Amino acid sequence: MVFMDFIPVQTPEDREAYYALRYRIFCEEKGVPVELERDADDQIALHILVRDEGEPVAVARMVPRKEFGVQIGRVAVVAAHRRRGIGKLLIRKLENQARRQGQRRVALDAPLDVLEYYHRLGYRAFGEVFRDAGVLHRKMRKRLGDLLVVAVGGNAMEEGYASALETAEHLVNLLEAGFRLVLTHGNGPQVGKALLRSEAARDQVEPQSLDTCVASTQGTMGYYFQRALTEVLEGRGMAQRPVTVITRTVVDADDPAFQKPTKPIGPFMSEEQAKERAQSEGWDVKEDSGRGWRRLVPSPEPHHMVEMEAIKALLEQEFLVIAAGGGGIPMTTDHHGLSAVIDKDKTAAMLATDLEADGFVIATAVDKVAIHFGTPRQQALDRLTPDEADRYAAEGHFAPGSMLPKMTAAVRFVNNTKRWAAITTAENMLDAVEGKAGTRIEHPELESGPFVSDRE
Repeated sequence: MVFMDFIPVQTPEDREAYYALRYRIFCEEKGVPVELERDADDQIALHILVRDEGEPVAVARMVPRKEFGVQIGRVAVVAAHRRRGIGKLLIRKLENQARRQGQRRVALDAPLDVLEYYHRLGYRAFGEVFRDAGVLHRKMRKRLGDLLVVAVGGNAMEEGYASALETAEHLVNLLEAGFRLVLTHGNGPQVGKALLRSEAARDQVEPQSLDTCVASTQGTMGYYFQRALTEVLEGRGMAQRPVTVITRTVVDADDPAFQKPTKPIGPFMSEEQAKERAQSEGWDVKEDSGRGWRRLVPSPEPHHMVEMEAIKALLEQEFLVIAAGGGGIPMTTDHHGLSAVIDKDKTAAMLATDLEADGFVIATAVDKVAIHFGTPRQQALDRLTPDEADRYAAEGHFAPGSMLPKMTAAVRFVNNTKRWAAITTAENMLDAVEGKAGTRIEHPELESGPFVSDRE
């Protein structure tokens, strides 16, 4: 497959090879009448020819349609090259081209014997069966979905695979509605347990460093999500492929956070144990809410992700990417791991900005953000601007350890992109995207309102 060339048909030589292959497959092999195989749409279509080491092996075209976007058709692969994924790649390349043109919908007329194939690529059938060139067809369509970055909290994964499976159901609802997704997640509880295991075994094996704990939990949680998403996708007859990218996030070694660690992490200790570890290992320690003493580590600002190009390349190939778990593994510019943790919501906002995502969704434990939370004056917020969110934050409505970092990240993304962010529960994510649930932070210059899906 690496030697395949996907060529927009422009030269006379390519055009001759393109139409010759169409005639061979559709007319000679499938019996389509010659006068029906070529039509007026050929004059306005984008045509793609696939060559394998110079030999023409596949064709497809994409026709602009004023009423709904674009229509893909005349997809065909020579017999010797079938079942190698060439048709799927052709469809993806045409869909990506349509996205670059600003299109939001793509349609095709599918013969009945390949409905399931296109269904697995995200297309949904509608309308009655009809006959075209002697072959029974149904119309199918797919929304070339907006890209969403979804951030799930680490607390939502306390039950491991069972939690991932429940979350996966809600994520796949977004995929079925036509969105593309990049998933990121917190890992605070998981890192705490990793450190606890490391502490318990410190007399037998060398303790894991904090950056290694972040890396290992990225892998474990990514594995859970990959399994869960695959199970749900296969159960619904969908073909998206989840993949985890172990992600390093570069921070400034001179960040002021390193001079004043604030993030409690790891197991609780007695005051005596904590002060002993502070003396022997140079830790910063602090009493944590009456529950015991804990180690404090820095939480520096994220600058960029080392694996960003890999994430973009996987997304271009229609993978469902899981990345930047726990805010990413904190690294210096010369690739040394650091004993620090990065706020996952800040990294998620950076990820969404760098990917030019159309929306940013933060899944948390409450349906909506509220002011005067926990008081008789509690008021849920449906929709607000970044300035309004900043004003509420300045008034102290959002707790520093819970809602404040989420609101800060949401506002950061919206200000950077002039788009929207939503905060809600995992169960309500699709409704929040459609403007029916959750709290949405929208830029005043947002060009369009909430997406409305094709749900009946």
